[in-house]
Amino acid sequence: MTESMTNEEKLNFLYELETGECCSTENKQRLIELSEDSDEEVRIEVAAVLACIDIPEKDDILVKLSCDKDSLVRVNACDSLGTSISPKIIEVLKERIIRDKDSLVRSYSVLSICDIAISANLNYSQIIKFLENRLEKEKIINTKISFYRSLYLLGEEKYLDEIIETSHNRNYRNRCAAVNALKDIANIDNSDKIRLAVLNLKTHEKSLAVLSSCDNVLQHIYNFND
Repeated sequence: MTESMTNEEKLNFLYELETGECCSTENKQRLIELSEDSDEEVRIEVAAVLACIDIPEKDDILVKLSCDKDSLVRVNACDSLGTSISPKIIEVLKERIIRDKDSLVRSYSVLSICDIAISANLNYSQIIKFLENRLEKEKIINTKISFYRSLYLLGEEKYLDEIIETSHNRNYRNRCAAVNALKDIANIDNSDKIRLAVLNLKTHEKSLAVLSSCDNVLQHIYNFND
């Protein structure tokens, strides 16, 4: 069904599928075929599209793509798996966190585990125990931020201080990621602490990217009062 399509036609089809209202039987079959396409760009787009549409085969396709040889395919698949509500997917994502050598794959797997746990209203205790265990073994700062964010959202409030501390990291990319995480977790209860932390960071921050993220957090908090 897709053999005669050019790569451009495949990507256009996926874009239209992402923005369309439904997935017909024919389109679903094309999507399944494209999930095994030889071009990684097509497989990446399939993984991304599956975050936006709901078909019975969705989880199975994404699980397979989460083990793809291309790291960006795995990243997008693990990200899209966060839209699942199946506890079984948490076990798949745990395997990615344990075994995947790509830090972005591990990061998105952590974030998706948190999303599923909250959406499916699961018991958090074993998930928290697993994440804290893996956090102890994680070496990449950016990925640690994903752990901090997720653990905080699962009720472990001490990780807010870890994110704030990381917002002063030497690497501006890590500082930017930490500030973006502060925006993700900001709420009425913690907004004063986050606002003060961000204002403090702005007094000596030189990176325009980090400063822009700081302004986004402050605007986000300001909107709580609107």
